[in-house]
Amino acid sequence: MEFIRQGFRLTEDTKANRDKLNNQQQQIEALAALVQRLYYEIERVSEHERYEREKLKLELEIERLRAERGLPAKEPNRDKPEPPHKSDNNEDGS
Repeated sequence: MEFIRQGFRLTEDTKANRDKLNNQQQQIEALAALVQRLYYEIERVSEHERYEREKLKLELEIERLRAERGLPAKEPNRDKPEPPHKSDNNEDGS
């Protein structure tokens, strides 16, 4: 009789262990997906920063060449309106 109880207990323990393993496997898969997303996000940010550094480097080189050749500074971006100057808001004209 004791042998049958041990058999049932072992069967229940085995099922509980299998359920725990399945749960842990799902957690590991979710964690792996999160790590992969983080990796891609870090790569994307890194690439963006690399692009911004290169862009700034080129802009500085352009300004250096303009200054070296005595060319006028870059014109303001026409897509963005310039903020009004304080002297433009003077009503008395001074």
